[in-house]
Amino acid sequence: MKIKNILLSLGLIALGMSGCDEGEKSVTGISIDRESITLDVDALTTLIPYPVPWDAAVSEKFTWTSDDRNIARVNNRGQVLGFNPGETDLVCHYGNLTAKVHVKVNSAVSYEERLKALGVKGFWDFNDPADMTRAIVGKPLELVNGCGSFTLVNGPREGESAIRIPHDERPAGTWLYNYIKCFHNIPANGGGVKVNKYTLVYDVWMPVVGVYYSLLNNWHEYGDADGDIFLRPGRDFGFRGHYTSANNHFNAETWYRFIFVVDNEAGILTYYLNGEEKARGGVPFTVDASMGSLATDFIELFGDEDGENGQGNDLLCASFAIFDRALTREEVTQLGNIRIAIDFRED
Repeated sequence: MKIKNILLSLGLIALGMSGCDEGEKSVTGISIDRESITLDVDALTTLIPYPVPWDAAVSEKFTWTSDDRNIARVNNRGQVLGFNPGETDLVCHYGNLTAKVHVKVNSAVSYEERLKALGVKGFWDFNDPADMTRAIVGKPLELVNGCGSFTLVNGPREGESAIRIPHDERPAGTWLYNYIKCFHNIPANGGGVKVNKYTLVYDVWMPVVGVYYSLLNNWHEYGDADGDIFLRPGRDFGFRGHYTSANNHFNAETWYRFIFVVDNEAGILTYYLNGEEKARGGVPFTVDASMGSLATDFIELFGDEDGENGQGNDLLCASFAIFDRALTREEVTQLGNIRIAIDFRED
């Protein structure tokens, strides 16, 4: 009996000691699957943390912070977003323990740089809160409004802004009310005395669809106050009377890049949406015609005379650019799509 009791006691002691050893394995450090990462702007990757020792009991969650959110962002799932070019550190936390991962976000060719490389003649990005009319390339804009106010609001990405175009409230048949006067000063081309070869690039956002939005007007040159380029209720778009053949091209509350390429001399008219060709064909306009050619001094952006512009809804524009020639399909591709905020949660 004594021998049995001794053996039982030894067994219980051994079990107790084994349980004590297991309980004493606490986390003493953090190991991460990579010491450094390199990624592009707007690219995503995931980092995986492990406890040290590997079989230690983990009693709380790993959390993450970024030393510079303007370069790279990270959430508590270890997902990393390249935000802007540069280098910074991401820090993983467990209690009072930390571990760092160095991240490099590759330099990216900016939209402004791509425009300039293609020889843009005018570019406005509405990112200066002190001056909505400031030009990046070209001359300052002039805001003309009879009701409401042009204001800056949040743009496609954090830190960027857009100009809100106040909708027209006048009844049909009245003159232009709210528009932006754009002094492009492109000389006559395309075999005429007007601008017959050009490309217009708009980055815009609509609060609703099913209404008209005017993008261009030439009333001061030709005396016709109706808009020249429209986004229409059927979600088609183009010059008045010469719209895309298909509908349902765009949705509400989404940023889009609309590009209109005109070559009256060659008889070619092309529309693009987010870099994708939507219409191309023979131009019904003639050289120097009132529809399709531009004045050499300035044009009116977003103007219309009969209350159709927005019909109670304000269009947003993040940027506008103009070229003095018809861009090729390859050049339109080089411009890329509008950069929008990536759906990335940092919690």
